Amino acid sequence: MIKQKYVDAYIKEYEMGKIKFNEERKQLIRYLQEDILSRDDLFFDDQMIEDCIRFGEKWYFPLQSFQKFLIAFIFLFHKKKQKSFL
Repeated sequence: MIKQKYVDAYIKEYEMGKIKFNEERKQLIRYLQEDILSRDDLFFDDQMIEDCIRFGEKWYFPLQSFQKFLIAFIFLFHKKKQKSFL
């Protein structure tokens, strides 16, 4: 199972009741946990994620947890091919 701190934090906020999800968002999280985060052939490039978040927060505005969650998936790659999963 792959881990990424912003993805995990966003899901944890929901599980702890800090944020509410509509049904589609619940389905998304279930899909990610069962079909994406459980794979071993993918990885998050944490350095690229941090650089992107740092850039956005320096030049634009502080990012919310759902924005950091989304940014993480921009930098989700296949281990062997080194290109974006999306």
